[in-house]
Amino acid sequence: MMTLADVNAQFAPHAILVNISGGKDSMALLASQVKEAKALGIKHKLIAVHCDLGRMEWEGTLELAQEHAAVFDIPFHTVRRELGDILEQVLDRFDRKISKTGKSMAPYWMSSQNRFCTSDQKTSQVAKLVVQLHDAFKVENDGEFRVVNMLGIRAAESSARTKMSPWKVNKKMTTKTRTTMDFYPIFDWTFDQVWANIDASGLRVHRAYSLGMSRLSCAFCMMASKRDLLIAAKANPELLEDFIQVEETVGYTMVDGRSMKDLKAEAQADGLMDIEDAPEASTEDDTATIEDDATPDQGENTMAADDSTEQFEEMLRKFNAPAGTVPRSSKPSLKMPEIQNPAVECDTCHGTGIADFSSHTNPWEDGSECSICHGAGTVAGDHALVVHYGGGVDSTAILVEMVNRGERPDYILFADTQAEKPETYDYIRGFSQWLVLQGFPAITVVTRFGGPGNDKGSIIDSQAGPCYVTHAEKTRESHTGPGYTNLEGKTHQNKWMPSPAYGGHSCAAVFKVEPQDRYLAQVCGLKSTTDYIGFDATEGKRKSKKSFYAPAESKRPAPNYEFPLIEWGWDRAKCIEVIEAAGLRAPMKSACFFCPMSKKHEIRWLAINHPDLFQRALAMEDVDMIESGREHKSVKGMGPHGSFNWRRFAQEEGLMAIEAAA
Repeated sequence: MMTLADVNAQFAPHAILVNISGGKDSMALLASQVKEAKALGIKHKLIAVHCDLGRMEWEGTLELAQEHAAVFDIPFHTVRRELGDILEQVLDRFDRKISKTGKSMAPYWMSSQNRFCTSDQKTSQVAKLVVQLHDAFKVENDGEFRVVNMLGIRAAESSARTKMSPWKVNKKMTTKTRTTMDFYPIFDWTFDQVWANIDASGLRVHRAYSLGMSRLSCAFCMMASKRDLLIAAKANPELLEDFIQVEETVGYTMVDGRSMKDLKAEAQADGLMDIEDAPEASTEDDTATIEDDATPDQGENTMAADDSTEQFEEMLRKFNAPAGTVPRSSKPSLKMPEIQNPAVECDTCHGTGIADFSSHTNPWEDGSECSICHGAGTVAGDHALVVHYGGGVDSTAILVEMVNRGERPDYILFADTQAEKPETYDYIRGFSQWLVLQGFPAITVVTRFGGPGNDKGSIIDSQAGPCYVTHAEKTRESHTGPGYTNLEGKTHQNKWMPSPAYGGHSCAAVFKVEPQDRYLAQVCGLKSTTDYIGFDATEGKRKSKKSFYAPAESKRPAPNYEFPLIEWGWDRAKCIEVIEAAGLRAPMKSACFFCPMSKKHEIRWLAINHPDLFQRALAMEDVDMIESGREHKSVKGMGPHGSFNWRRFAQEEGLMAIEAAA
């Protein structure tokens, strides 16, 4: 594979254009090539260029691209088609009907065979910049002008791209006195290599990825997957209406056989247009969520007492918000009050308050006081404020807003089912650190089973950092086997799929609600509590179903349950806005990787991104549907309420090939 060093040695370019869209591939392109250019001493030749697509793009894309260039201190240029955006171009084609060659322009939209959106909105505009650079060169120079046009094209993106050459002459941008070469430096990179490079670079990603988009391009692209189009429909309702109007005007649809009006209807039927993409029994971040089983890489993530703010910013890179509409400096904007000491576990209440101490073997000795229990073993006073944290957008937004309002909770609890996706565990670790720096208590992690010395302890156990992990029981005694320590183990031993496959939600009550209630009974005693639950303003009906958040038989005085987001009138979009405004990245949906309430697009995501977890989920379905020997009349498999079979769906979608390759 040709490198920039090879290009520089063989071609000696006068200018090197780095095409940046704000998406993942162009981020990896920019970060990797700036590093190499700097090592070669040719960083001064780099010019970042962004094709501004106006309303067609996700909001904040232009600002994000500008920010990326600013981080590396390279010139930034935007180019844009002066005759209008893509929708205006489609309407213009409709008005003209016939092309200059006498051919009908119907169906007026771009297609895989006629991608005028790319050629007219992007390529032709970059060509104009090349001409301008050449004109500037000719003022003081004679001879050939040599330009390298770098793009973040990868072979893995499509079968058609595998046939491309990563180093070729761009004939449309080449003349007798100017040679332009297209160069794809990350052509052979994998998906994982791209994200690893982005993580190392410190660049922030666009919020579209937090919403589940697989790529960042036009919000509605005719090459996009159905899932991406549904996500875009949810997040860009006004632009969706523009597309619907243009389709109705020209009489043809952008995607053959699929109108944007039908897309809107499907998004509404799927609940996407109501913002919250979570089923009744599996909301992304409330205490009754049914979680996923994952075993992430256990790298060190704790902080020493003398860690600097800059080091901490680096550790929290993954939790920084994408650039919305305001360019930032190269460092993330985090609210970080100065503290002298890290969070340390209190020997009395096992919380992680911030102590005022200098150097003690036990920081809670010699008069130092735990900021949670104040040395008394329980929260000071006769009342405690509790936030039930689910690891998702809603409860994260509650805590961020509490920081903004100066409303400090006494406890922040996360119930670990030992089944979350790795991305969720990573987020919780970083978010807990951030909370501590705001003067809040760290997230306390509770589990139903498991503990030190137990093979099935909490996933976060060895990575506690500021998170203290408590365990209610070591294992579950059973009459049908040796016992189990989590929901996955229970499924295999009893040969029953998780309850939502049968229309219930007892797994949430057993593995999330009850462990938190038991812990609070232990540390709060007879104190009254106010418990914040993360249901947003679109989930009012869930508020009336107490089994989603309240134990059947509480071991403590009746809590006062409150729902801040409903009270504030905040939907999911507002929650993401507040999280990002605080300088944090919105978390992904929190749910068990094997959750029967998973939608089909979530199953696809799991198979592609975590084939090992996907295989384990299939095994949980098989142990009930096949190995148990039971006759299943209405339950087809581990789909919502048994509506479909995961393994059969995977076979129909070609997902088993991914599993085999892994």
